[in-house]
Amino acid sequence: MALVRERILAFGPPGSGKSHQWLLLARWLKPTGAVFRIIDTDDAIARMLAEEFPDLNAENGGNVYLYPVFDWQEYVNAKNIVLKESEDNDWVVVDMADNAWKAVQGYFIQEVFKTDIADYFLKARIELAAAGDKNAKGKAARNLQPMKGWIDWPVINRIYDSFMLPLVYRNRAHLYMTAKASTISTEDDKETRNIYGPFGVRPSGQKDLAHQVHTEFLFQLGEDFGEWEFSTIKDRSRKLYDHAKLISLPKQYFMGQLGWSV
Repeated sequence: MALVRERILAFGPPGSGKSHQWLLLARWLKPTGAVFRIIDTDDAIARMLAEEFPDLNAENGGNVYLYPVFDWQEYVNAKNIVLKESEDNDWVVVDMADNAWKAVQGYFIQEVFKTDIADYFLKARIELAAAGDKNAKGKAARNLQPMKGWIDWPVINRIYDSFMLPLVYRNRAHLYMTAKASTISTEDDKETRNIYGPFGVRPSGQKDLAHQVHTEFLFQLGEDFGEWEFSTIKDRSRKLYDHAKLISLPKQYFMGQLGWSV
């Protein structure tokens, strides 16, 4: 087994196989003793374990340990556990890592403004509408910006980094993250448009997410129902895939390209 630590991001639309593929990887690596510790941010993996991969559930003697998270403190607790428990050649999976970016914003607003994030933005929007068109370019409208860029966002980013960066850089295990796909827009910076423009989509979530991995795949639905395909966004000096039919990432990538064996 290769000792090079892998850091992989798979992003794409719902149903494109992002989670299914790491579950296949967990099943393939089970005989090696590799443990998969999953920070599940959208409460989807328990059902997959129950219906498609019951042999992987740790409660059934499998090698997948699940840590569901919703509130920010749950993210922090799960991060601390997986960093403590994971060993070399284990895997940490952050399923729907882009949800962490939403969670930290909700936490920040709750702590600073003592209100729910939905109520906070709804109130800001109501006040903006009440200001009327005559103030749209004036001081009143500027004062109704929900969060101030030079005060709030640096703090939010630091809190987010305290969760994500240890998983990326202090984690002994391999790292596999998934994220949803967002459509490229004119609001994206030039670098993002240059990298993801040919694909039309980018990873959702905090902008540095894709820069923190070595390997980045775009998973997509195939032309025929029930089929998947994948393309390489970046992968060091390895072979690149271009809308290749996706059947089994363990066989196609880890065995076929990286030379891993069980």
